[in-house]
This record gives sequence, C-alpha cells and structure tokens, in this order.
Amino acid sequence: MKIKSMVKFSLFYLIKGYVCVFLVIFLLINLSMVLTATNVIGSGIMGGMDIATIIFLLIVGGTSYKGDIAMAIQNGVSRKSYFCSTAILFVILALIASTGDTILSIIGNFYQTFDNGMGYDSMYEQTFLTTSSGASPIPTVIDYFRAFFVQCAIDIFALASGFLIGTAIYRLPKVLKVIIPAIFYTIIFIVFPILDYSFFDSKITRKLFDFGLWILESSWNMSLTFVIGGIVLLGISFPFIRRVSISDRK
Repeated sequence: MKIKSMVKFSLFYLIKGYVCVFLVIFLLINLSMVLTATNVIGSGIMGGMDIATIIFLLIVGGTSYKGDIAMAIQNGVSRKSYFCSTAILFVILALIASTGDTILSIIGNFYQTFDNGMGYDSMYEQTFLTTSSGASPIPTVIDYFRAFFVQCAIDIFALASGFLIGTAIYRLPKVLKVIIPAIFYTIIFIVFPILDYSFFDSKITRKLFDFGLWILESSWNMSLTFVIGGIVLLGISFPFIRRVSISDRK
C-alpha cells in the first residue's frame, strides 16, 4: 500500500505539470496553423516539439527526488519501497507523456493534410521518415505506434537520467554541485577525446559512432537502447538512495 500511495501522491502533481506542457505545445501547433493559413507567416515545418516533453521529464526526474525522499522517510516508507514506487511512477509518467506527444503528432499531421503550407514533423518523423529531399510523408498507423514506443523509451531514459543526477548531487555542498558537473563535462568532452586520439587512434570514438548508427537503423533499436539505458541509470541511482540522510539545508 505504501508503494501505491507514493505513486498516487507523486503522479497527481506531475500530471498537472505535464498537462501544462501539453497545452503549450497544442496552442503553438494551432497558432502556427492559423497564422500559416491566413498568410501571416510563410510556409514552414514545426519539428521536434516532443523535445520539450523530454526536457520537462529530465527536470522532473532531477527535482522530484529531494521532496519525495524526505516525505517518504518521514512517513515510514523504506528506501527500497520509495525506489520501487519511483520506478513505477516513471513508467506511468512516460506512458502518459508519450501518449500525449502521439496525440499532438496526429493533430499536427492532420493540419498538414490541408496543404496550407504548414508541416509538422515529430522527432520520430525527422529521424526515420524524412527523405533525402527533406520532406516526410504523413505517418501511417504503424508509424504512430512505433513513434509511441520510441518516445516512451526516451522519456524513461530522461526521467532516469534526471533522477540519477538528483540522487548523486543531493548530499553535495552547493559549490560542488557546480564543480563536479563541470569536471564530468571536461572529462567526457575534452579529456576523453584527447586520450582516445593519442593512445587508441580514436578507435573508441569510432565504435561509439558505429553504435549510434546502429541505434538509428530502426525504431526498435532505439527503443531497446533507451529502455535498457534507463534501467541501468535507475539501478546506479539506488546506492545513492540506500544510505541517504535527510538534510533541510540541501
């Protein structure tokens, strides 16, 4: 019951936040359609609006930890139960968000059928349906199902990424919360490329590039990669939760 109560408590507030994101994107799509149809603006393509959802979920994953873990411990919920409830919450929220993005994609592509100069391409369409000419056909029903699973997998990964960051920096002093991310950025994007080029003739970078191409080969490769990645990141975050002490000063 404690797991169920935790999920219901957190989901209620997070859904309200996502509804706001959904409505903003919905209004932008409709505004773009009206302005294009009335020749206020020229023809164009709205693309990648679902990235806004991904950013929102990344922030949710990072910011929800502090308040939720404190509330859980103060109400006698074990850290293990809290972790399980968080995993369930993330799956439910990812399903809701990917459903919303699929609905927005259907609406955007419906307006595109009026041939009024407005185009709409979701992230899935831009990745898997765009032709060499830069245009993408109207998705089929199967495409929408595939887009749903891809978006759901990416949403899970975004939530898990934010959650890992939130758990990792929770107990750090404010100064280190800035310094440590900067160190990681330097290691990944500056030190690693230099070392890989100097000692391995960039073989690691080429392998990573080949892996990226494999992910882009099909929606199933992408979905599987992001789901596994999300599970791994959630697993890594558990040790940070297991012995965390609550501090109101953080």
